[in-house]
Amino acid sequence: ETLSAGVAGDLSERQRSQLQLITFSARKLSRLVDDLLDLYRIRQGRMRLDMHPVDVATSVRNVLQLSEPLLQGEPVTLRVDIEKDTPLVMADPVRLEQILHNLVGNAIKYTEAGSIRIFAEAKDDWVDISIVDTGVGISQEDLGRMFQPLEQADDGVDTARKTGGTGLGLTIARGLANVMGGQLSVKSELGTGSTFTVTLTYNVAENVSDSWKQAAE
Repeated sequence: ETLSAGVAGDLSERQRSQLQLITFSARKLSRLVDDLLDLYRIRQGRMRLDMHPVDVATSVRNVLQLSEPLLQGEPVTLRVDIEKDTPLVMADPVRLEQILHNLVGNAIKYTEAGSIRIFAEAKDDWVDISIVDTGVGISQEDLGRMFQPLEQADDGVDTARKTGGTGLGLTIARGLANVMGGQLSVKSELGTGSTFTVTLTYNVAENVSDSWKQAAE
């Protein structure tokens, strides 16, 4: 990055392009290492959490600040429906945003045209945060292994390989939801889109520590 900024002198377009490629590759490898460390911590019960009441709308807004630019110029509409009276959820705000960033990113990645909707709904002592897209969808065969490490959906046009990804995001997202005392579920059909739902309690979890074992499983 320092060389790209011209600190060592003027660069040709080819030199600048090669330096940008190195920077991109380094960042990608760094994210992969972070993902592997998160997966290890979840499975070993070593994920440290800062649990307290979190405003869902604020978390979604923070995630969209990073995600919305990816939709510029794309024939995809994004709609957020989160009522002001939505209860606060018990969560680690950083980890909740990590989950949402992964889910929204996946929705954008696999929706070439159509819509993405994010909404929250309170039920009993729980709040469902759902991301609904009209993308390529997931086959029943792939649904059965969707949350396994290093798995990616096969939509018949090789979207996963064209758009990149390590296949760890959904595994980590489900593990994080579990360690926070909640869960992550998915409903989908090939060709009709997908709905990913994060369910978290808005009361203090009676025994969050029991979720370590759930995440490992």
